[in-house]
Amino acid sequence: MRRSAVVLIALGAVLGTRASPAQDQLWEQVGIRDKLHVGTWLRSAGDVDRDGYEDVFVQVHFEFGVTEMWLLSGRDGTTRKTLKQPDPWRIFQNIEGLPDMDGDGTVDYAIARGDTGWQARPKTVEILSGKSDRLIWKVELPWGTWFGSSILGDVELDGDGKPDVVIAAEYERDANDRWIGGVYAYSNAGKLLHVLRGNSSRNLHIGLSLAKAGDVDRDGRDDYVVGTSAGTSNGFGQAMLVSGRTGKVIVHGTDPRQQGMVGQEVTGLGDIDGDGVPDFGASGGGVGVPQAVRAFSGRTGKVLWESREPGTTEAISRVRHDFDRDGIADIVQGAPGARNGMLIGGVHVLSGRTGEVLVRLASRETYQADMGVQVLALRPPPGGRFPMLAFIEPRLGHGGKVTYLGRVAVHHGEPSGVRIFGTACHGPGRAESPAIGIRPIASGTRIHLSGAAEGAPALLFLGTSNTMFGPFRLPLPLDRFGLTACSLLTSSELGLASATGSSGNGRGYARIDLSLQLAAKGALTLHGQWLSLGTNGRDWGFSDAVTARF
Repeated sequence: MRRSAVVLIALGAVLGTRASPAQDQLWEQVGIRDKLHVGTWLRSAGDVDRDGYEDVFVQVHFEFGVTEMWLLSGRDGTTRKTLKQPDPWRIFQNIEGLPDMDGDGTVDYAIARGDTGWQARPKTVEILSGKSDRLIWKVELPWGTWFGSSILGDVELDGDGKPDVVIAAEYERDANDRWIGGVYAYSNAGKLLHVLRGNSSRNLHIGLSLAKAGDVDRDGRDDYVVGTSAGTSNGFGQAMLVSGRTGKVIVHGTDPRQQGMVGQEVTGLGDIDGDGVPDFGASGGGVGVPQAVRAFSGRTGKVLWESREPGTTEAISRVRHDFDRDGIADIVQGAPGARNGMLIGGVHVLSGRTGEVLVRLASRETYQADMGVQVLALRPPPGGRFPMLAFIEPRLGHGGKVTYLGRVAVHHGEPSGVRIFGTACHGPGRAESPAIGIRPIASGTRIHLSGAAEGAPALLFLGTSNTMFGPFRLPLPLDRFGLTACSLLTSSELGLASATGSSGNGRGYARIDLSLQLAAKGALTLHGQWLSLGTNGRDWGFSDAVTARF
């Protein structure tokens, strides 16, 4: 055995008891006692100010019940815009960021409005300009339908290349006054494209949640997922995968054991099982039944994996991002009941590959903060390689006249002390470069390779420097060896061999597990880069590189 390998094993034994580092906080906003309660709603706004950060909407409350929606900068949490109620009875009931609906180069947004009940005015959803707040178009349904309970943009349904909108009415009723729910799809111009409704005879109540699924049926249009709270033999829920072009159900995802709700919240996952068809996920539980998140095959509706973490709720991010860079999108899940069920809370990130927990964030409070009641996955910041996550703690702190202070926060998605750097490259036989990823595991740390040639040898270089390799400065260009536009990014005191898979979600994927625990203030810093050798001399690739502290 090489001396460097012995050194790593010895260090693993010494450092193996270290706790994994937490994700660093980017910013937070906390309420003000007797004046302001922050965070009963949290929604993505898109990059409104075009600074590269995804901005967020958060609902705030003042004394005497006055409510506002604030647009907060994703970069630093400062307030960019304030949206006020038109009158005390015309309340905000939902808000959602949309793509550029009117072609002016700025992302737009939708607001669902209703009243407190006694005037019974219609429920309206307004599509508004992100640049000027002018009304682009609006639609309405009768009071009591909860029209706008969920709003989905960034879908192309009618083939004109412009973003369309899907809107749920969770409490729409049938002629017998039974809740069935409805889902309404509209074109970019506000034309009704199709309608789905539940069915009281089958106990089918739809429209609890919406998410983009991608083109599952390969008709060139986006499909979407609808969450339900019934429709199975014992009244538990299902997630419905719906054709964006026709409004017809493609496949259902249900709990095969019929032990709880399935469709309280839904999300698109991309192709996580490697069969070429986008998959989807859903959350839910029931009375006496723990909350669960399940991943379903978009082809068959079969359960691919299931996660049941203590203290979690149905809250999951409906937009997918890859937090460990293993080539498969992951799910952010809220856990407000975590820590002895005291509603203190936390946030988890679940692996899209296996359902295992990749990240655990815990509240700093000791009683009833409800951290994670609503969560978001946000795209990587400018220059960043990892996505971010946002969450609220609506019951944080005693707020006096406004009951609670509340808190909204954004965290980086990578563990402290982890950084991706450099540029990947590939041979002429590949269309994409491979990528390096990293995640903590129970026995240490896993370093991934994804996007490489399938069924091929792979080598992970590990070293103690990213500036020098012996007498050579790094990065070291490899053009002289025929590897055009490629560079060695790390020293290579140790090389660990593996091989990529050739089928399913293992296709083009490899991993090495180290008996070293990530530690934000660890004494050992290592740098790693993958070389995928390929199978034909043309499909080789070098990944980008990772720096990690152990």
